[in-house]
Amino acid sequence: MNAPLPERSSERSHDFFQCLMDGITEPVIVKDDRLRFVFVNSAGCELLGRRCDELLGRTDHDFLPTAEADRIVSIDGAVLSTGEEHRVEEETTTADGATRTLLIKKRCVCIPAGRSEGKFLLSVIEDITELRRAEETLRAREDHYRSLIDLHPQVPWTADPMGAVLDVGPRWSEFTGLSEEETLGSGWAKAVHPQDAAMVHQQWQRSLLGGDPLNIEYRLLTATGHYLWFRARAIAKRDAAGEIVRWYGVLEDVDERRRATEALRESEARFRAIADDAPVMIWVADPSGDTSFFSRLWLETTGQSEAEALGFGWVDVIHPDDREKVQEAFFNATAGKAPVRSEYRLRRADGSWAWVIDVGQPRFSDGAFLGYVGSVLDITERRAAELAQQESQAFIRSIFDSSPDCVRVLDLEGRPLLMNKAGRRIFGLAEGAPLTKTTWDVIGKDADAQKVLGCSDNLI
Repeated sequence: MNAPLPERSSERSHDFFQCLMDGITEPVIVKDDRLRFVFVNSAGCELLGRRCDELLGRTDHDFLPTAEADRIVSIDGAVLSTGEEHRVEEETTTADGATRTLLIKKRCVCIPAGRSEGKFLLSVIEDITELRRAEETLRAREDHYRSLIDLHPQVPWTADPMGAVLDVGPRWSEFTGLSEEETLGSGWAKAVHPQDAAMVHQQWQRSLLGGDPLNIEYRLLTATGHYLWFRARAIAKRDAAGEIVRWYGVLEDVDERRRATEALRESEARFRAIADDAPVMIWVADPSGDTSFFSRLWLETTGQSEAEALGFGWVDVIHPDDREKVQEAFFNATAGKAPVRSEYRLRRADGSWAWVIDVGQPRFSDGAFLGYVGSVLDITERRAAELAQQESQAFIRSIFDSSPDCVRVLDLEGRPLLMNKAGRRIFGLAEGAPLTKTTWDVIGKDADAQKVLGCSDNLI
């Protein structure tokens, strides 16, 4: 048989209850139906700044200013009379002088006591100061981010794992004229250009199925009734198990950049067409000196492919004896951002050599050096003609100088333009000395003197 449990005295039960209540971190206060303190745990005593024996049997009027005590008593009396719970949030200054935010919950508790029930007011007080401060900080942070979103030129948006849009930034409505309600879910797709709709749907589904980031450009119908280009990017947020829980994305207006790119592409196409039809070879180089373009005539003349010629591949078709001087001239010009001009021999596709003149002009935009644009002209025939003329002149000169007689060519004033070696000996002129004096300056205009001199003059 089990031994009978020892009877607990009322005093021991009270001590047990007191210890139990003191273990609760929130203040607990109990008042009777006359609103006298009948129980206060240690946290309550600390909040009120008084010992338990100072509180028991007393009312709020014994400690607080009349107005404050009347307010509390009025609330407490209403709770006891109606039985309805009362919850209130109050700012209060505690005994240590700190300002705290307290959530006070009051309710009526009926405890049987013989033939009649006893009514008691139970107050549980929760210190929510830190919670409210955290909420205020979070609220301020949300306001801060909302302000950034409102001012940001991009449109942030989120979607659930299935791709349904959950929210969009306010600039979406500015761009498209669609309200947020019209946009959520799949409503945003109504603004997509019909020609882009299939591509957008396919790319979005691919990201949703594989979890890959989304990065596409497409056209949206704007509030002005015009289609503009936008860029949509999104990335998946995953949980600890790797499952997608949310998509975060931004929408960016790229219409100006897109149109500028298309205009540049069109301009480059026009330039290439003009350059390919030009009767000279055209080339373009970047600021580092690497060539980025050669016209069709260069490729046809040299037999190089575009890949072989670009960069510094063009050097391979320059005559080995001319390469060093051509490269030196080019690099010196690039260093000074100055024009460059070279003459050199260029290997043709059939293995023969062509003489060319290569002229490059520096390009600038708003003071920034962009590189060079140049042209290469085939001067092989002109060079051959100049060489033939030089050889003919040398032949005539050799005949001219081989005559034992004085042979001169004079202008109408009698000034010598040419004189052979025999004539220079007769006039005492060294080879290469300037022909400054006329015949009359030397021998006079006497005809006999001319005969004595024995010169054969040609006047032109």
